[in-house]
Amino acid sequence: MNLNDFDVFAMSETWLNSTWSDCAIASMNYQIHRCDRSDSKRGGGVAVYVNNTLLCRRVRLLDSSIELEHLCLEIKQHQSGPKILFIVIYRLLNSSPVFCKFLDELMDISTSKYNEVIVVGDFNIDLLAVNGSCRLSTIFRDVGMKQIIKCNILGFRLGCKLYHYILPFPLLWPYFV
Repeated sequence: MNLNDFDVFAMSETWLNSTWSDCAIASMNYQIHRCDRSDSKRGGGVAVYVNNTLLCRRVRLLDSSIELEHLCLEIKQHQSGPKILFIVIYRLLNSSPVFCKFLDELMDISTSKYNEVIVVGDFNIDLLAVNGSCRLSTIFRDVGMKQIIKCNILGFRLGCKLYHYILPFPLLWPYFV
């Protein structure tokens, strides 16, 4: 991260839990925000590193009791600047239909409160292969989002797929992830 000077660096399926302190995974010049899996199962969880040059605060848009592994961050370049909502999500393989219900609600709330929304994560489905015919694609399309990455991006040695959706707006930063 420090070599490439990312503004925001998101991870899904972190496997972090309460035995890992923020200090143990800290990176110089970055704030860490994380949402560990709350149950006793291994795996899951999401985390985001945000460059210290940016203003960032965690926002809760859904009831915290909802089982949707996600993290929402409001990010600004400066105090009077426009707000961007950055969301990272992890979807369990073969998750229940309830996941789509909660994701649909999260997208509706997000796009009604923020003009600029970026969603990244591991949805454990190749949305490119299904040609927009699955429920996940419909949820994003219904709120005006589109996938801007047109090929699978495999994580180095991790094999995780990154799917990136964005509302149409001019990017304020040369890169975000």
